[in-house]
Amino acid sequence: MKFSSAPYESPQMNHKLSALAVALPLLVGAGLTACGSPSTEAACEGEWGLEQMSMNGDIVGEEEMAQLESLGLTIELTMDADGAAELLFLGEAETGTWRATSSGCVLEFAGEEIPVGVSGDALTMEDSGSVVTFARTQ
Repeated sequence: MKFSSAPYESPQMNHKLSALAVALPLLVGAGLTACGSPSTEAACEGEWGLEQMSMNGDIVGEEEMAQLESLGLTIELTMDADGAAELLFLGEAETGTWRATSSGCVLEFAGEEIPVGVSGDALTMEDSGSVVTFARTQ
C-alpha cells in the first residue's frame, strides 16, 4: 500500500501510516485473540466501522484515520442476523459467517476463524501487539 506524501505530513504521521499498512492484514488473518466481555448475538449483529488501531502501543491517530478515509481506504464489517458476515477491506469485499460465543463472537472468512470481543458499541481484535477496534455504525 502506498500513500502520497503531502508537504504538511510529518515523519511521525508517515511512520504511523506505515504501521497501519503492516497491521491491516491482521484483520483477515488467522489467530486473532479476543478482547472484551461476554456477548449475545444482538451485541455482535450490526454494522461496524474502523475506530482505532494500534501497533505495539503506537496508536494511529484521528488525522491519519481521516487521511485514509479521504483516500477511500475504509474498513467496514457487517454481521447480519442470519449469520452472514462481510468485511469491506480497502475496497475489497470478503464474505464469511459469524456466530456468538460465550466470550464474544467468532468470524469465519475463507475457513479461518477470528475471535473478537464485544463490549457495548465496540468490537476489538488483538494479535501480536496490534489492536484493532471497530465502532458500531448501525
